[in-house]
Amino acid sequence: MVQLRNDPLAGSGHSHPTKVTAGRMTQILRGVRVQRRGDPVLGIVTGKPEEVPAFSSSEIPALAGALSQALATASPHEMVAFYRRYSDASVSVGVTSGGLFMEGHQLYFVLANFRNRPSDVMSQAVATEFDPSSDPLMSLKARSFAVRFHPPGALVSSDFPLVWKYVDPGKFIVVDLDRLPPETELSASTPLR
Repeated sequence: MVQLRNDPLAGSGHSHPTKVTAGRMTQILRGVRVQRRGDPVLGIVTGKPEEVPAFSSSEIPALAGALSQALATASPHEMVAFYRRYSDASVSVGVTSGGLFMEGHQLYFVLANFRNRPSDVMSQAVATEFDPSSDPLMSLKARSFAVRFHPPGALVSSDFPLVWKYVDPGKFIVVDLDRLPPETELSASTPLR
C-alpha cells in the first residue's frame, strides 16, 4: 500500500509534485540496506552485524512504480507513505513501512519498520498489538535496526543541516539523487547483494 499523507513537519513545503522515474526509484530501493542493532558488548565480540537488502527483488518493481507515481502527484505539504505486509514461516506476519519525500534533489527516506511483527510494539510497554497501516511512520520496535545505503557516497552527511528529522535518526537517510550513478548504468540483472 502506498498513500499520500499530510506532513505536519513540511514547513514551507516539500519539492512536490516531482518526477523520480521508476528506474531511479528502483535504484534507490536496491540501495536501501538494513543493519540489525544488537547488544553493543556482543557486537564488540562478534563484529559488525551484516547489512541486508530492505526490499526483496520481487517487491521492488511494484513498489518503485507506485512510489514514483505518488511523488508525481504529491502536494508540497504531503509525503509518500508505504506499508507492506508479508508472512513467512519464521516470523508469521511482519510489516515493512515508512515514508519519503523530496527536498530539491534530495530524497528523505524513513524505514520505520523492517519485517517487524505487530506484537513487537508490546515490548515497548504497550499492552496491545499495533498495525501501522494507519501510521506507517510508527515504529513497532525501537532501535531494532539502522538504515544504510549503497553507494554510501550518495548520502547527505549528517552534519548537513536537514529540513526534517525523524524520531530515530538511525532509521532515516537522505539520498542526494545527483550523486547516484546515471540510470543508464543500471541493468535488470544487477544483483541485490
